[in-house]
Amino acid sequence: MANSIRSRAPEDIHLERFVEASQSPETRLTHSAVIGARKQSVEDPERFFSPFVLEWMQNKGYEAEAKLVDACYSWHRSSDERRLSQQQRRKRNNKMLRYLLDELLPWHRDHYDLSTLDINRPVDHVRGFTRETLVALFANIESQEMRRDHAEELGPEHPRASSTDDVECFISCVRDQLGAAGQEIDLKALGHCWRTICNEFTKRIDDDLPFYYWSSRHSRFREGEEASFDILPEGSVPRLQRLPVSRRESAGQFVAARSQLPARGSLTIRTQFHKAVSELPPPPGHSSRDV
Repeated sequence: MANSIRSRAPEDIHLERFVEASQSPETRLTHSAVIGARKQSVEDPERFFSPFVLEWMQNKGYEAEAKLVDACYSWHRSSDERRLSQQQRRKRNNKMLRYLLDELLPWHRDHYDLSTLDINRPVDHVRGFTRETLVALFANIESQEMRRDHAEELGPEHPRASSTDDVECFISCVRDQLGAAGQEIDLKALGHCWRTICNEFTKRIDDDLPFYYWSSRHSRFREGEEASFDILPEGSVPRLQRLPVSRRESAGQFVAARSQLPARGSLTIRTQFHKAVSELPPPPGHSSRDV
């Protein structure tokens, strides 16, 4: 999402204002998060759409940017933060959905009928998001709300029922039968244990069994009452509101000898001694002694 905004932002979104926000110590926004230097980083998009950036944008009067950050932050909270009730999660999901439909289907607030959408209208870069990101957002929000409606009708799901953990559960069965991670596994061993793996996996997710089937030391199923994800433990701060201050990367923080601080991802002196950097080979016609 953040990469889509960086590469092709909408006309009403000015990326210069995010650069300006990175100069403020209140936002905790780093230069790396603004330019997207780390493609696989999870923390950088969280800094880009953080509540601190949202509050700063609102105080500055940047309405379009604040609306974007608010929609993305609310959608993230609905799936990845504790202390929220199911109704609050639904409200935040709908905020993101309305933000997208305001451009894609402007009359959705009065007449919510997706069949009235113009099929010839291009959906690429709606609100700055690519087509793939847009489809993923719609699928994520609608599937969450559908499962939430089913949970209200059918009650809480059984701990062994089919869920997104099935893939991890199946991998756990394979691990138990074929050995620990890192061990060489050939196709013959997998074929030999395939029926046993499938039987073990079926027993774990079968909600018709009158007992809990314990078959693995890697099992993630536990008996008894579990703390609700909707309740935040006392004295805890929500994870998305605990962004640490980066003294080296944040331009808004005044730090003496900033360049001398250790860079994230760099090896320590001790590690560099044991893991030497791979050197380039010598040019043709020169021996390694000459180089």
